[in-house]
Amino acid sequence: MTTTATPIITTDEEHQRALNRIRQLMDAPGIPAQSDELASLAVAVQDFERQHYPIEQPDPVDAIEYEIDQESCTQEELVEIMGSETAYAEFMNRNRPLTPHAANQISNITGIPHDTLMRPFRETVAP
Repeated sequence: MTTTATPIITTDEEHQRALNRIRQLMDAPGIPAQSDELASLAVAVQDFERQHYPIEQPDPVDAIEYEIDQESCTQEELVEIMGSETAYAEFMNRNRPLTPHAANQISNITGIPHDTLMRPFRETVAP
C-alpha cells in the first residue's frame, strides 16, 4: 500500500484545487493509490477549513429551536423537563440558563451536546 503525505493547504486557491481533486477522485474507480490520495486531501481540506472558516458552536436556545423545527422534541417535552411554562419561556428568552439536570435530559432526547446546552447565551441585539 502506498502512503500519501498529507498536503498542507495555505491559500484559498490551494483549497479550491484540493476540492476539485477530491471531486475527481470521488468519481473515479476506487484504486488504492487514489483512495490514499483522497484521504490525505480530505484531512488537509478539513484542517484548512477549521483554521480559516471555523463554525461557531450554537447558542443553547438556537440549538433547541433547531431541534424543535426538526421535530426531535416538542415544546411540551421541554416544558416538562424544565418544570414549568415560565421556566421554558425564561430560557427561550435567554433570561434563565438550563440546570445541569435539564441539560442532560434535553441532550438525551435531542442529541445536542451537553456542553452546547450549558454554554452562555449569545448576546442579543436590541431592535
